[in-house]
Formats: sequence, C-alpha cells, structure tokens
Amino acid sequence: MLMEAKGIQVTYEQGKNQQIFALSNVDLVINKQDWISILGPSGSGKTTLLNVLAGLHTRFEGTVEFNGKKYSDFTKEELQHMRRNKIGYIFQDYRLFDQYTVLENVMMPYWPYENKLHLKSKAKEIIGHLGLTERIDALPNELSGGEKQRTAIARALLNEPDVLLCDEPTGNLDEDNRDHILEILKTLNEQGITILLVTHDPLVGKLGNREYYMRDGRLQEVQPT
Repeated sequence: MLMEAKGIQVTYEQGKNQQIFALSNVDLVINKQDWISILGPSGSGKTTLLNVLAGLHTRFEGTVEFNGKKYSDFTKEELQHMRRNKIGYIFQDYRLFDQYTVLENVMMPYWPYENKLHLKSKAKEIIGHLGLTERIDALPNELSGGEKQRTAIARALLNEPDVLLCDEPTGNLDEDNRDHILEILKTLNEQGITILLVTHDPLVGKLGNREYYMRDGRLQEVQPT
C-alpha cells in the first residue's frame, strides 16, 4: 500500500450555522502501480480530494498516510519534502508561468533545492522523452494545448515521484492530444508510477485498474461489469 485515506471530511461554512461537505467520510486505498480513475460532476469534491492527498489542503478530519506514516505526524518541513519528492501533481490548467520557457517551467519548482547543472540535465532528458526538445526555449503562449500539458507532465516527473495526481489532464485537449497524453500516462504507469486521475470523460475513466464515482463529497467504487 502506498497511500491511504480514512474518514476524510472537509467542510465549509455557508451562512450562519450552515456547513457544506466538500468531502464526506471518504475512504481510499492506493496501492503501488495502481491506476485509479475518479469521475463525477463539477463541484463534487474530486479536486479537493486530490489536494488533501497532495498535502496541499491540511484542514480536514480523518487521516491520510503515505508509506504507513500519517500526514499529521509529519512536521511542516517533512510534509513539504515528501510532497516535493514523492508526489507529482498535474493541473488541469497547466499552471505554467508565461514569462518562462518550457525548460525553465519544468525546472522552476526545484531551483532552490538542487544543483542547477544537474537539474538542467534531468529536465532536458525528460523534455526529450516527451517529445518537446524542439520547443524547449518556447514560451507558453507559443505552445499548443498538448505541448502545454506535456510541459506540465515533465515538471511533475522531474522529482521522480512515486505517485502522479492528475486533475483533468485531458479536459482541455482535442481527441488526438488526449490520446497522446493518455499514452504517456499509460507508459509511466507500466514503468511503476502510481496514477490517481480525476476526469469527466467516461472513456478515460475506464482506463486503469479501478474506477470510482464521486458525488456531493462521497466516493463510491464502480464495480466492473
């Protein structure tokens, strides 16, 4: 087992004495090399769950464990180190900085922590694997949607993560680019990286070995038919 969430609840105040459940008693076990898909309508809590698992959202009830250690037992610095070195996060809106090149965007989250020459060498290698070498000096506004998403994937892979958390990674792409990104993710999964993928696309949801559906903050496994 790589990660486990038990009894996760996230609530928000709405008006006087009224609580909204973003997540309601969510349990999830993620094993090494799983590919888990989570479907559900907008506002159902999918992204909130990813943020809890990533250690980005820390105000919740319940427990999350990574390799058997509870997040609540990590110091702030240990949680940041774990998140930086063990978890890759791919955002739906890419989260690229417009003023920086593909290479710089891939390297940026790790600049303060690694030797620059070593970091640049690793980044170039990953960029090459994802077919972006000819675009390495391009700015985000010069990239297609597929190229932006591959840049975001390269950035998420730079720390050689154990798990990739993917928030609608194909939601803004046409069919050809969607299939290309899914092929990349499939290869990464076959190479040993665990994937947790949020999607609106039922076809994408059928990929991987387990499928869940989320509505109103509640998570339910979809049984194979």
